[in-house]
Amino acid sequence: MLALIDDLEQRGVHFRSVTEGISTTGSMGRAMLTVMSAFAQLERDQLAERTRAGMAAAAENGRKAGRREVTADHARARRARDLKA
Repeated sequence: MLALIDDLEQRGVHFRSVTEGISTTGSMGRAMLTVMSAFAQLERDQLAERTRAGMAAAAENGRKAGRREVTADHARARRARDLKA
């Protein structure tokens, strides 16, 4: 996000958030934007880390991540193919 804001400013465009009251025209606004970006990245990283930890814990308990296999019952799969035909 900071790279995007830098690119915009090089083109003469300034960012202003109306809801947060942040503007990149001043040093305080740029500092706040940097801090908010850092916390947003931290939250994304923690979410990914928690997801990986949950998937590893599930795997240790014999559970597989993702959608359950629908066609595990071969008789039902065969019936579905017959109905489709």
